[in-house]
Amino acid sequence: MLFNTVDVKRITLATLSLIIFWIALKYRALLFQSLEYVPSFKNVLPQIIILWLISLLLDFYRWFSMLRSMGYDFKIWEGVKIHLLSASANLSMIKFSDSIKVALLKKKGVRASQGVVIYTIERFLDASLASLLLIVFLGKRTGLWFVLLFLVLSFVIAKNRKKVYRGLKGFKWVEQLEEGVESAIKSMKRLGNVQVLSTVILSTIVSTLTRCVAFKLLTGADLYTAIEAISVIGGGSAAVAPTQGGVGVWEVAVISFMSGYISPAQAVAAVLVHRLLFFWAPAILGGILWLVRE
Repeated sequence: MLFNTVDVKRITLATLSLIIFWIALKYRALLFQSLEYVPSFKNVLPQIIILWLISLLLDFYRWFSMLRSMGYDFKIWEGVKIHLLSASANLSMIKFSDSIKVALLKKKGVRASQGVVIYTIERFLDASLASLLLIVFLGKRTGLWFVLLFLVLSFVIAKNRKKVYRGLKGFKWVEQLEEGVESAIKSMKRLGNVQVLSTVILSTIVSTLTRCVAFKLLTGADLYTAIEAISVIGGGSAAVAPTQGGVGVWEVAVISFMSGYISPAQAVAAVLVHRLLFFWAPAILGGILWLVRE
């Protein structure tokens, strides 16, 4: 092979970095204009910080509640530190972040297999909620028939997933999907606590909503538009982006979408403030903890 996977990823990242740099350079006037909107956020900033804290605590509570249900008596501060440390590792790679969390939990006496159960359920719920929201918003644009048809097909496929796997055997993405879905199902069965799982699902939904409400406050858009921007446009672009957390791609996608509802300068300001709090702040706090950890 002329290029291996690592080479392709490096070339892609370098190319994307140049494109993002070119966009920032070309639209530098817009970036400076967006700074004029930042002072206007001071009235909603206290509410946004509260929403950020709620989202951070809910993300922490998701895996911490599963850990406690397995019989581990963790101190809350120890759990918060592990959560922030893994958040900083997320800048490198999502799988690396999960691996770091499992390794840190293992140092505290948690079996690696149980750590894997926790992050598998987390990732599965994130992907499931994102897919559901995508279906709903596509249905809004195409009609209710699309949502109903997709839900029926999803139910049929889920019920006969073993046959579907065998029929599409040979496609790598199908094998990866099978591995992920079956692993998540086994993990939820191993958790074996319906009450805790229900709480974790609710935490996932509410955490997503807090991010969207914060974006609504920043942009002045309605909640429906904010959910579409953050969860569908932002989440979708981050999922296919070669950068970790969709850095660069997420911002451009959401700004482009919101420019159809508010001024581009306001969209840039809102996206940068939102991203700073909900993406970069936990990673920075985690990075500080890495530096000062014992």
